[in-house]
Amino acid sequence: MGANRWRNPEDDLPADFEDNRDVHYAALGQPQDAGEFITALQSKLRASLDRFEQALAEGTTGGVAIVKKHGEPWIRASPRGKQEEPESLMAIKAEIERRWGTIDLLDILKHAEFDTDFIAEFTSVATRENLSRTCCGAGCCWCCSGWAPTWASSGSR
Repeated sequence: MGANRWRNPEDDLPADFEDNRDVHYAALGQPQDAGEFITALQSKLRASLDRFEQALAEGTTGGVAIVKKHGEPWIRASPRGKQEEPESLMAIKAEIERRWGTIDLLDILKHAEFDTDFIAEFTSVATRENLSRTCCGAGCCWCCSGWAPTWASSGSR
């Protein structure tokens, strides 16, 4: 994200793209002709809209409806009900509970950070930082549990 959003797409092409254009397009399963690509895309869009229109008429959209909001057409999707928990997830939870009892997710996050230093993989969007990376990493875990002022003053991890 960020600056990558505005990158030059030409920079991401393989070095041999121009020499092997047909091979690369074939690998992507796309036509080289822009008009052919657009026509195929329009056909898919039209088919999808036709299926949606038919589902609206039959009332089989699963709670999706076209309504008016402030006098303008609006797509409304009804909230889905709570889904049943998968049996496999229930089995995993039961086994964890059997082996270790109730586990605090914050403790797992804190220990994962201490063991792997995964916070270092995050980058700041700020123009400057006032905290050191080590302080940020462990501080992130501690501040969630309300221990940040005590931990920050001790200066240790």
